[in-house]
Amino acid sequence: EEAIKQNFKNLMLTSPGERIMDPNFGVGLKRFLFEPTMNIKESIITAIRHQTKVYMPYILINRIEFSGDEDKEIINHFLNIKINFSIIDLNINSFVEISVE
Repeated sequence: EEAIKQNFKNLMLTSPGERIMDPNFGVGLKRFLFEPTMNIKESIITAIRHQTKVYMPYILINRIEFSGDEDKEIINHFLNIKINFSIIDLNINSFVEISVE
């Protein structure tokens, strides 16, 4: 479980293009801090779900929560996300909380 959580965090924090042999790998949460805030929440959710489906298909995303007012936080270049997920084959529910500045 801990290894899967660490790999999941790595997927969230790695920016697309950062991994040499797989330029499509990664959500790159930090990059969202410097984009226009219009529909940013939906963009983040879409990126998380897509990357998880492609690179970690054994994880099912149950819920993605943003703490506070995400538009205000992004303007201040801070983002805190809690992602609840299930590890399908192990029948385990877990979560990761990720903060980026």
